[in-house]
Amino acid sequence: MRQAVVILFLLALPAIGWGQTVTVRSGEHADFSRLVFRPVAAGDWRLGRVAGGYRLELPGARRGIDLSGTFTRIPRDRLLSLERDGPRRVDLAVRAGAHARAFSMPPDMLIVDIRDGPPAANSPFETVLDRVPPPPVPRLPITLGGVAPDPRAAPLLVPRPPHPGGGDPRPDLFRQLGRAMSQGLLAPAPAGGDAPDRTGPPPSERAVASGAGTAARHLRTDTSIDRALPVGQTSGQHGPQDPPCWPDAVLDLAGWYEDTPLAVQIGRRRSALYDSRDRAQPDAVAALARTYLALGFGAEAAHLVRFFGLQGPEATIWPQIAAILDRGQALDPAPFAGQLACPGASAMWAVLARPALPDEPVDTAAVRRTFSALPAHLRRHLGPGLADRFIGAGDTATALAIRDAALRPGPGGADPGLEMMEAKLALVRGDHASAARRLSDLAESGAPVAAESLALRLDQMRAAGHAPRPEDVLAAESLAFELRGTPMGGRLQAAAIAAHGARGDFARAFALWSEGPPENAVGLADVLIADLAGKGSDAEVLHAVLGQAAGPVLARAGVAARVALGRRLVALELPDAAERLVRDLPPTDSPTMRMLLAELALTRAAPGQALQYLAGLTDPEAATLRARSRALRGDLVGAARAALQGDRPAAAADFAWRARDWDTIRAHGTPVQRRLAETRADAPVSMPSLAGTRALLAQSAQIRALLREIGHAQPDAVQISETDSP
Repeated sequence: MRQAVVILFLLALPAIGWGQTVTVRSGEHADFSRLVFRPVAAGDWRLGRVAGGYRLELPGARRGIDLSGTFTRIPRDRLLSLERDGPRRVDLAVRAGAHARAFSMPPDMLIVDIRDGPPAANSPFETVLDRVPPPPVPRLPITLGGVAPDPRAAPLLVPRPPHPGGGDPRPDLFRQLGRAMSQGLLAPAPAGGDAPDRTGPPPSERAVASGAGTAARHLRTDTSIDRALPVGQTSGQHGPQDPPCWPDAVLDLAGWYEDTPLAVQIGRRRSALYDSRDRAQPDAVAALARTYLALGFGAEAAHLVRFFGLQGPEATIWPQIAAILDRGQALDPAPFAGQLACPGASAMWAVLARPALPDEPVDTAAVRRTFSALPAHLRRHLGPGLADRFIGAGDTATALAIRDAALRPGPGGADPGLEMMEAKLALVRGDHASAARRLSDLAESGAPVAAESLALRLDQMRAAGHAPRPEDVLAAESLAFELRGTPMGGRLQAAAIAAHGARGDFARAFALWSEGPPENAVGLADVLIADLAGKGSDAEVLHAVLGQAAGPVLARAGVAARVALGRRLVALELPDAAERLVRDLPPTDSPTMRMLLAELALTRAAPGQALQYLAGLTDPEAATLRARSRALRGDLVGAARAALQGDRPAAAADFAWRARDWDTIRAHGTPVQRRLAETRADAPVSMPSLAGTRALLAQSAQIRALLREIGHAQPDAVQISETDSP
């Protein structure tokens, strides 16, 4: 019995290791990068050479290998990538000039070091491993037309029974999917939505799974185990969890630059492109492309990559850098996805790859460091666009640091791009005078940034409440026509339309709009309609609304702009037009909309509805409307109090006069009204004597004189009846 227990215990020992997932941890040292695989039994592993690096085989990894912690503490300098090649094999791509060593450490650790320099002559890890064929791909059975069963064996063959499903399997599949969805076990992926981002390394480092298919965009397979694991740790042919950073070696424009004559550099590189048999040398092609990029020749570098068919990371990343140098942004920013937080050069290029910074963390220290290391001509060329992205994101400190680095002494004179950057930074700092001066000079300079500076100048003047100059507006119209069909042409057209509105020339603004919806049509429509409501004359408002001149603009305007114009129409005693203007707007609880609805209710003599719309609003304008509503209901005392809450003492005194509220009149009435209120307060409460009666008659004559004086001053506000006299 005792022997049986011991045997069972020994049999269970390997099962303990087999029942766990092998995890990878990493650490960086001065001359090597270390990987720790655990748990791995001593001797239960094999490391050898394959194309591009090494392969590690772990036969005991029955539950798979978790690579998500690989690059949390080490860069991609010596170890370029670490990828699964099957459930129990891992491929290590190492840098040229590095090698791997491995050893076991009790109790259950395997240590793999990626060291600098060549391997030892007798290193067992340099043995080339046999190529492991990929696992067979399951396929549907097929029938080969030329193969037939042996007729001699026909009597021994039993006919195959028909498949129980029979016919088309799709109805049965749809029925099963519907049943799973009804039980909550299956949910359709939203249209156009992508699965959670579980992308691995860049394309050049990504392992292509054998036989992997492409799922339809509306289907996504997810198990409860997948959802329980963090993103990037699910099973499948994916790389590490951490965003893969491009190595600085393929982005080192500062290191590729040589301070020698340009003709010498290019001539030396071009002469080495072909060997004696006219065969292209890939290393020489890459060297010439690096020289072109360091000099800022983007188109030439991209042509080299395409013409000679360079392979590896360069084929993916260099054409995008070339586009950034020539166009200001990448043709396809996808290769820079997940690079913004990288600690190396890829962070700066990821910022430049997009026209604006996304809402993601950015390693600004790496951006500053990389930009500051660039040669002077690249700093001056890339600095304005890089600073502009951080200005748009509200990071003024980083933008100023880039400005300082771009202005460091270097060859070249005044640069319009740098002047444009200074003008934008002046606007951010609130130095509008300096910004206006720089923008005016640039707009009249004829430089490539003149169009942008003119658009920014018009926007800056409009934001400051100043009417743009007619010549600037005319120049913007002309440039917009010249650059039509381009983003800058659309921006200039929008700036010209807004400038016409700021100058009060709404007819011209609406005419330009009718030529084609400008850039940012919704925001510009709000600006135009708000200007029309606030600055337009009565005739312009009537022509725009009733004459349908602003019809296309009103169709794009938002709630706030329409409400402002509706209130202007109510003031013009056109409540029906105001109601039509806001009738199709979505329900909203904005105070301006509620006040407009209250005004419309007052025009329909519905003070109760107006008070409901005004409930909870405390601003003076709402208090004034509340006073009008209460007066319409006959509550003149309440109307006087509401008018006082709206800081309208004259209106409060008028309501109090009509209500004979002498206390309010004594506090807020005119001097004549206050004297009359004091006289009314002296009226006797008992029957006077003969002398008192004579004094009362004299006082009555005095009151009538005051009333006549008030009547001459306010003929419509005072009505006296015989009962008003004492």
